[in-house]
Amino acid sequence: MDILNINKNGFLKRLDDSLYFETESNQKIKIPILKINVINIYSHIQFSSDLIWFLNQNNISINFFNPFSYKYFGTFNYTNNRNNSKILYKQLKELYENKDDKIILLYNTLIDNMIFVLQYYQKNLSYGKNITIIIQNLRLLKEQNIQQKNLENYMLFEGKIWIEYYSSFDFILKNSKFKFEKRTKNPPENELNSLISFINMKLYSLMYNIMITTQLDPKIGFLHELDGNRYSLVLDLSELFKPLFVSKFIFNLINTKTLKITHFDNSFMLNSEGLFLVNKE
Repeated sequence: MDILNINKNGFLKRLDDSLYFETESNQKIKIPILKINVINIYSHIQFSSDLIWFLNQNNISINFFNPFSYKYFGTFNYTNNRNNSKILYKQLKELYENKDDKIILLYNTLIDNMIFVLQYYQKNLSYGKNITIIIQNLRLLKEQNIQQKNLENYMLFEGKIWIEYYSSFDFILKNSKFKFEKRTKNPPENELNSLISFINMKLYSLMYNIMITTQLDPKIGFLHELDGNRYSLVLDLSELFKPLFVSKFIFNLINTKTLKITHFDNSFMLNSEGLFLVNKE
């Protein structure tokens, strides 16, 4: 899925059958309409209803992020004409049939993905033994997985998995200024936690934009509780990809010195340069 990130204030406009972005300094940038599926907006952008119609005709979604905190808060997605009542019925049926088996499979896959990521760093001479211990602990948790039998237990179990996995971050990250310490959000208590939350939100929005191309209802999940205001299935499936995409992406950003502590402001949020670097990778 090809994504266009817009970090500057300006105007998004249609010109005949093409799309272009005009900055506040009147710089015009042509956008290849046939080469993008999603537009992520992190700034103040003005556009018309005609543009919305045009994007809808070309199957392009727009994700909106708060210009100050960069928190994801909504999506305009093109009209999906694939809605199918039979698929919806099957999805609801699957929600209630063998639900425990599906949740156990999800957690087993999550742990497998965590171990897959950590095995690469297990070879390191200075901290490899610490990573080996974390992998062993994750395997023990996987053996305990089948014992969970209600949603409250599942949530506690998920917390244990992530605490164990996150304990690897301070070994793997080469920049001592990025400390994990503990998972904090709303608000994050350091730059690393802020970065994790931001990349997680990018993953959620990407997963949602992929899901709306299918006949599945993104609000009907089996792990995260059903809530009319959130997309439970998006959250369920995104969980699996956090180790593979979010943490590996963060390790690469920091260990290659692409992202530095100076790319954050006093409230631990990415500054404009940091946002540009993250979206560029």
